[in-house]
Amino acid sequence: MKKYFILLISTVLVYNCESFTDINLPDNQLTGKVVFEDVQTADAALTHVYTLLFSETLVTGNQRGIGVLMGAYGDEQTYHTTEGFAQGVFFLNQVAPNDNTIMTLWDKSYHAIYALNAIIEGVEKSNITETDKNKLLGEAYFTRAYIHYFLYGLFDEIPYITSTDYELNSKTGKLKPGELIDALQNDLERAAQFLKNVPQHVLKGRPSIDAVKVLQARTALLQQDWDSVIRLTSEIIDSNHYSLETDLNLVFLKESTETIWQLMAKAGNNAMEGASYIFTKIPPVQSMSESLYNSFEISDLRKTHWTKTLSNETQSFTHSFKYKYNQPTGTSMEYSVQLRLAEVYLMRAEAYIQSGQTDMGLDDINMIRQRAGLENRMTASEQTVLQYLIEERQHELFSEHGHRFFDLKRWDKLDEVLSNVKPNWQTAYKNLPLPEKELLLNPNLNPQNNGY
Repeated sequence: MKKYFILLISTVLVYNCESFTDINLPDNQLTGKVVFEDVQTADAALTHVYTLLFSETLVTGNQRGIGVLMGAYGDEQTYHTTEGFAQGVFFLNQVAPNDNTIMTLWDKSYHAIYALNAIIEGVEKSNITETDKNKLLGEAYFTRAYIHYFLYGLFDEIPYITSTDYELNSKTGKLKPGELIDALQNDLERAAQFLKNVPQHVLKGRPSIDAVKVLQARTALLQQDWDSVIRLTSEIIDSNHYSLETDLNLVFLKESTETIWQLMAKAGNNAMEGASYIFTKIPPVQSMSESLYNSFEISDLRKTHWTKTLSNETQSFTHSFKYKYNQPTGTSMEYSVQLRLAEVYLMRAEAYIQSGQTDMGLDDINMIRQRAGLENRMTASEQTVLQYLIEERQHELFSEHGHRFFDLKRWDKLDEVLSNVKPNWQTAYKNLPLPEKELLLNPNLNPQNNGY
């Protein structure tokens, strides 16, 4: 039954010439009651979605994921050759509406969302135990919100798809930012209710109530709801479920004490991030930007342990080295970390600072700095402490899921920062173009984003 269901889910997720809104499968294939009456097949469906996130959907650690793409689009990565590389147009800020990578980001994401909607609809109608329902529904609602959250960060106004109804999906329009935040919050509130009593996965390979709180806090940051950010992040920190690793080399290992949620690799495989960033010959296709590398303080242990430089007689190139394994090992060593405690401290620090509690914000910033072997920041003006926060997020979260780009966008600092390092940068490029094909298939997605 498990293999049969995965085959059905895979049928939905086939990437072909059709838009996700054009999928119209018979009810008995995905929403048929029999599929969800067995908790194992329903769980296999969710596991398959996590496999898609790991291997091909926008948060994948490979070269087509937003960590690499938005690092190139922003100020984290430099490409030394752009011809023939999909990432080259991102580095040059020349992404077009008909770009295949844009279509892939969009299409793979909405195919996964469609599968999640099928799971939600099927599980809600099933007769499996309430305990199993709560776990499956909580994870599915969270993951649906997680994917939509990143789509919003990339494209701004997008459809928020919550149904498997073909007719409805094929005509759905974009939501304004406020409406989209409401939809995110609704899904996360449902997820929180379902997961509040569900034990955490032993390897943190499934979303938990704490993962929900992290995404709720991120959403509250977008709304500048500082009180909610402080409340949610404090609940995670005070739970004592997690602790900052004192050794930076342990942070991205699969047993890390600070991981809140990670996508698991198949046995013997490792996170794809290692292969995406590590190079062994120079000159490489891409490397860490000089602006990022030079921004670290000399004694910052993150520069020592999370970057690696290769040199010859005339040149030096540096790569991100958070993930140490770029090939399979006998036993998996690293999974793809999606959420971790360091970000939680930095979110709370930002909320404290923005609400006038700068000393509390400094305490959280200094927790991260101490782990990096740096001296504490001292009391200063609110603007100075905010700059400390900006620098700390840059140095702690680089090469992770586009944090740097999304931070600059949220702070309205993209023009200020990128105009100095990206010759082709334009204000309109804060949003990627909507896929041209989608606008042709569904006119309700018009107008195209500004600048394209």
